[in-house]
Amino acid sequence: MSLLGILNKTKTSMGSRLLSRWIKQPLMSPALIRQRNSLVEMLILDSHLRRSLQEEHLSPIPDLYRLSKRFQKLTGTLQDVVRLYQVATRLPALIQSCKNFAEASFTEQISREWINPLETNLANLERFMELVETTIDLDAVVNHEFRIRADFDDHLQGFKAQLDEILAQIPLEQNRVSEELNLEIEKKLKLEKTAKDGFYFRVTKNVSDSMYSNI
Repeated sequence: MSLLGILNKTKTSMGSRLLSRWIKQPLMSPALIRQRNSLVEMLILDSHLRRSLQEEHLSPIPDLYRLSKRFQKLTGTLQDVVRLYQVATRLPALIQSCKNFAEASFTEQISREWINPLETNLANLERFMELVETTIDLDAVVNHEFRIRADFDDHLQGFKAQLDEILAQIPLEQNRVSEELNLEIEKKLKLEKTAKDGFYFRVTKNVSDSMYSNI
């Protein structure tokens, strides 16, 4: 039942922390208060922009503060790098949404407060984005795998060839197990994979119970 609890409708953890700081350290300058209220008024007037910012652009953004802390401590992972890259790729659409705001009386302020800083950040991230695209296997990210591109290094290409050979044998092993246990693939014998355990076979509960009863 705190004031923060009542007002907190933010879409990101960063927004929640910012709102908490604003409540604990409210603005004292009338000019800055009017400036902030003007931005709030703009979002009230344009419900489409407000929903677009909240649902499409802000909700998917990770906690950039915590990400930056990990990089500062040199504990960032490839996954953290990819998450920052994904944020950077979202910036052009976010900038365009802000530019589409049609109310002329707010044009100067929205450019000064939002569009110009975002465009500056995007320009600063261009080299970073190019580096990620040339070194990280972004196709593997779709499967939640984070690794350096095989063509980045000769040794990696050798490892990639070995990995491809092993992966090609997995379906053959599934067929062998299926025939040996007389289990229909996909219905009673499923091939699954997790980041923790890698590839493994899973059988139905009835098959599992039958196996244990025969031990």
